[in-house]
Amino acid sequence: MDRELYISHSWTRGPHRCRAAGLDEDTVFATKPELAARMIGRFLDAGHRAGWVTADEVYGGNPKLRSALEERQVGYVLAVACSHEATIGAGEVRADALAAKVPKRAWQKLSAGAGAKGHRFYGSHIRAKKGSAERPAASSAGDVSTNPSHDRVTTRFGAGG
Repeated sequence: MDRELYISHSWTRGPHRCRAAGLDEDTVFATKPELAARMIGRFLDAGHRAGWVTADEVYGGNPKLRSALEERQVGYVLAVACSHEATIGAGEVRADALAAKVPKRAWQKLSAGAGAKGHRFYGSHIRAKKGSAERPAASSAGDVSTNPSHDRVTTRFGAGG
């Protein structure tokens, strides 16, 4: 696949630090989402295919990364902060308020594995996008809908569920 070394802003402002670490003096700061966009771009430009990309809030909160994925027609499941404003037909709405509108019976509880504070549980709900005639198939743990006519809404539950 690919890799990029994340170098903090404080390091890139000190050419002597970069030089001492064996980096070029002209090393410039790049955010983690910028590095991800570069790596995904190189991967796709090399002729590889990716049906979807998934990442945490650091990446999901970056509109440029989302736009880059949409331009390349790569599906994505990117976490966003609960305060993230999503645009829907009725205007802007917070992500947590939007997730709260999904009926409890529609959520599927999935574990992302054990973490420092116990299992990391997420709720997942797939729905057909407006205008899609196809209904999403039921999913099981680990399944991700790669059908562009489906949206996946995922929310984080506290440790232990």
